[in-house]
Amino acid sequence: MKSLSAVEDYVRNLLLTNLGSNYTFHNLFHTTQVVEKAMELASEEKMGSIEVEVLLFAAWFHDTGYICGSRNHEETSCAIAAEFLSRLKAD
Repeated sequence: MKSLSAVEDYVRNLLLTNLGSNYTFHNLFHTTQVVEKAMELASEEKMGSIEVEVLLFAAWFHDTGYICGSRNHEETSCAIAAEFLSRLKAD
Protein backbone atom coordinates (compact mmCIF):
# COMPACT_ATOMS: atom_id res chain seq x y z
CA MET A 1 0.00 0.00 0.00
CA LYS A 2 2.64 2.46 -1.10
CA SER A 3 -0.06 4.86 -2.27
CA LEU A 4 -1.68 4.84 1.17
CA SER A 5 1.58 6.05 2.66
CA ALA A 6 1.68 8.83 0.07
CA VAL A 7 -1.88 9.83 0.97
CA GLU A 8 -1.06 9.91 4.67
CA ASP A 9 2.05 12.03 4.10
CA TYR A 10 0.18 14.41 1.81
CA VAL A 11 -2.80 14.92 4.13
CA ARG A 12 -0.63 15.31 7.23
CA ASN A 13 1.44 17.99 5.51
CA LEU A 14 -1.63 19.65 3.99
CA LEU A 15 -3.40 19.99 7.34
CA LEU A 16 -0.30 20.98 9.29
CA THR A 17 0.64 23.73 6.87
CA ASN A 18 -2.74 25.00 5.60
CA LEU A 19 -5.40 24.47 8.26
CA GLY A 20 -6.32 27.48 10.33
CA SER A 21 -5.74 27.24 14.07
CA ASN A 22 -9.41 28.12 14.63
CA TYR A 23 -10.35 24.53 13.73
CA THR A 24 -10.05 22.86 17.09
CA PHE A 25 -12.07 19.78 16.14
CA HIS A 26 -11.67 19.23 12.39
CA ASN A 27 -7.90 18.99 12.50
CA LEU A 28 -5.10 16.46 12.07
CA PHE A 29 -5.80 14.82 15.43
CA HIS A 30 -9.45 14.27 14.48
CA THR A 31 -8.42 12.92 11.07
CA THR A 32 -6.01 10.40 12.58
CA GLN A 33 -8.75 9.27 14.98
CA VAL A 34 -11.10 8.72 12.03
CA VAL A 35 -8.41 6.72 10.23
CA GLU A 36 -7.86 4.54 13.32
CA LYS A 37 -11.59 3.85 13.63
CA ALA A 38 -11.78 3.10 9.90
CA MET A 39 -8.98 0.53 10.32
CA GLU A 40 -10.87 -1.06 13.22
CA LEU A 41 -14.03 -1.22 11.11
CA ALA A 42 -12.14 -2.75 8.19
CA SER A 43 -10.69 -5.41 10.46
CA GLU A 44 -14.00 -6.24 12.10
CA GLU A 45 -15.73 -6.48 8.72
CA LYS A 46 -12.87 -8.51 7.23
CA MET A 47 -12.68 -6.20 4.25
CA GLY A 48 -10.45 -6.98 1.29
CA SER A 49 -7.31 -4.99 0.63
CA ILE A 50 -8.81 -2.84 -2.13
CA GLU A 51 -11.83 -1.96 0.01
CA VAL A 52 -9.58 -1.14 2.96
CA GLU A 53 -7.45 1.13 0.80
CA VAL A 54 -10.52 3.00 -0.50
CA LEU A 55 -11.92 3.36 3.03
CA LEU A 56 -8.63 4.69 4.38
CA PHE A 57 -8.22 7.10 1.47
CA ALA A 58 -11.66 8.48 2.28
CA ALA A 59 -10.85 8.69 5.99
CA TRP A 60 -7.65 10.63 5.33
CA PHE A 61 -9.27 13.10 2.93
CA HIS A 62 -12.70 13.48 4.58
CA ASP A 63 -12.08 16.91 6.17
CA THR A 64 -9.25 18.30 4.05
CA GLY A 65 -11.66 20.84 2.57
CA TYR A 66 -11.51 22.77 5.82
CA ILE A 67 -8.26 24.28 4.58
CA CYS A 68 -10.53 26.47 2.41
CA GLY A 69 -13.13 27.09 5.12
CA SER A 70 -16.09 25.22 6.53
CA ARG A 71 -18.57 26.18 3.82
CA ASN A 72 -18.93 23.31 1.34
CA HIS A 73 -15.95 21.58 2.90
CA GLU A 74 -17.25 18.17 1.82
CA GLU A 75 -17.17 19.10 -1.86
CA THR A 76 -13.80 20.76 -1.43
CA SER A 77 -12.47 17.64 0.30
CA CYS A 78 -13.62 15.55 -2.68
CA ALA A 79 -11.90 17.92 -5.11
CA ILE A 80 -8.66 17.84 -3.11
CA ALA A 81 -8.74 14.03 -3.02
CA ALA A 82 -9.54 13.74 -6.74
CA GLU A 83 -6.73 16.10 -7.70
CA PHE A 84 -4.18 14.35 -5.51
CA LEU A 85 -5.22 10.85 -6.55
CA SER A 86 -5.07 11.77 -10.25
CA ARG A 87 -1.50 13.01 -9.73
CA LEU A 88 -0.67 9.84 -7.79
CA LYS A 89 -2.03 7.70 -10.61
CA ALA A 90 0.02 9.65 -13.15
CA ASP A 91 3.29 8.94 -11.29
